[in-house]
Amino acid sequence: MEIKRITTEALAAAWLKGAGFYDGLRIVERAGASYVVISATCGRCGGGGYGGWYPDGGICYDCRGRNTKNQVRHVGLKAYAQKAKARANAAAKNEANRVAKNAAAHERMIDGQRNWCEANGHGRVTFEERDAARAVEREAKKATMGWVGEVKKRQDFTATIVAIPTWAGYTYNSTTYCHIMVDEDGNKLVWKTADNGFYTDNNKAEVGDTVRFKATVKEHGERDGEKQTIVTRAKLIELVTKAVAEEAA
Repeated sequence: MEIKRITTEALAAAWLKGAGFYDGLRIVERAGASYVVISATCGRCGGGGYGGWYPDGGICYDCRGRNTKNQVRHVGLKAYAQKAKARANAAAKNEANRVAKNAAAHERMIDGQRNWCEANGHGRVTFEERDAARAVEREAKKATMGWVGEVKKRQDFTATIVAIPTWAGYTYNSTTYCHIMVDEDGNKLVWKTADNGFYTDNNKAEVGDTVRFKATVKEHGERDGEKQTIVTRAKLIELVTKAVAEEAA
């Protein structure tokens, strides 16, 4: 039964029990009325009234030096329940406002993500939905990727450079260039070299350029679930830069 107004001690006790506040209360009877015994100990000094950490002679600002260690006060059961109910209602209202505020902020964030994804060609989706679709695409791509060429055989390849990460080489002051490439069938080829990579007299191959080259297949490997063909001793035959390819298209 919902108790809207606490007008009697019986209703007060019923509401406190229903709200889980009744157990642990110290209740005394005086002149036929019920009172809740509440500690009146100073919360600032712990009841002593004095402390070396206070200025002005060490007197507590709250109780002004009174000893309140064993002091208590008596509040009528009905009044106690009315105040407890008011505090509970205020707390519930604040929590509802907090939840509503957070929900509105979350909706604004989601709407912002959808606006960004739509403006950048991903459709009106959230970042989580975009990432999930990308993960599905990656897994589907892994299933179609294969090895190319024959191990230890030198042959021609054509692929587009998608990344060239670098790191310090094994010899002094040297750098390793890792050319990560994808052919027209989506198969990955990897060539690690200590020189400048693919280059002609006028151009050096960069990310986005397409190269036709001769190389020896070192091994058919796998990384992060993706099949990749590792090549060595690559020699450039033809370089088609990204800019040239875009103009031709």
